Amino acid sequence: MAEQREPRVCERMTRNGVLCKNHPMKGSRYCYSHSLGRLRGVPLLKNATFHAFLGIAGIGVSLWFGLVPSQQQKEHMKIARETERDVKSIREMLRVTEQRQNQVLLRRYPAGYVLFGVDRSVRRTETVIPRNSRILAEYEFDWERVGVSNLTAASLTIEMPNIHYKPLNTLVTGTAMGLTRRPPGKQYRYPIRPQGSRHRIFVELLEDNSSQFVFLIGFKEE
Repeated sequence: MAEQREPRVCERMTRNGVLCKNHPMKGSRYCYSHSLGRLRGVPLLKNATFHAFLGIAGIGVSLWFGLVPSQQQKEHMKIARETERDVKSIREMLRVTEQRQNQVLLRRYPAGYVLFGVDRSVRRTETVIPRNSRILAEYEFDWERVGVSNLTAASLTIEMPNIHYKPLNTLVTGTAMGLTRRPPGKQYRYPIRPQGSRHRIFVELLEDNSSQFVFLIGFKEE
C-alpha cells in the first residue's frame, strides 16, 4: 500500500483562483490561515477555527464576569445604598429638630448654636452630618474626628470636633465629653473655652434614636 504523503503546498484556493503556495501545517492539508472554517483535515489544536472559538468564548466569559457583580461588589453596593438611606434619615432628623426646637434653643443660646448628627448604624466608621444654619461666623469646626464611643444603654461619649476661634486664630482640639442618654436635652458645660473667645460653650444630646444621634453645640456670651 502506497504511503500517503502530506501535500507540499496548501490545497486551498486563493481569492484569485490559484492554489495557495504556503506550506501546510504538519498533519494538515492546509496552512494555518486557510484552516479557518475547516474542521476536517486539520488537527484540532492547530485549527484556526478552534482558536477563534476559544478567543470568542474567552471574551464572552470576561464580559459576563465584568457585567455580573461579584459578591464583594454586591456587598459594597449594599453598604452604599444603606449609607445613602441613613444619611437622608439623619439629615431629616436634623431638619425636624431645628424646626421644632429653634425658638427654644435660641432663647437658651442667644449667641447661636450648631447642630450635628452622628449615624453609626451601618459601617465600621461613623457618618457625621453638620447643620450650620445657626452657627456664629467667628467659629469654624473640623468634623473629621467626631464620633460616638463608649455607648451603653445609659450613656455615651462624644468625640468633639476641633473648634477654631477665627478672630484670634486659637484652637481647641482633641476633646471628648461623656453624656447621659436619658433624658435627651440635658445641658453640659464645655470644659474648655477657645483663648480670647467671649462665649461660653455648651453641649447637648438632643435626639437619640438607638444608633442615630443629634447633638448641639450652643454659645452664650459671658
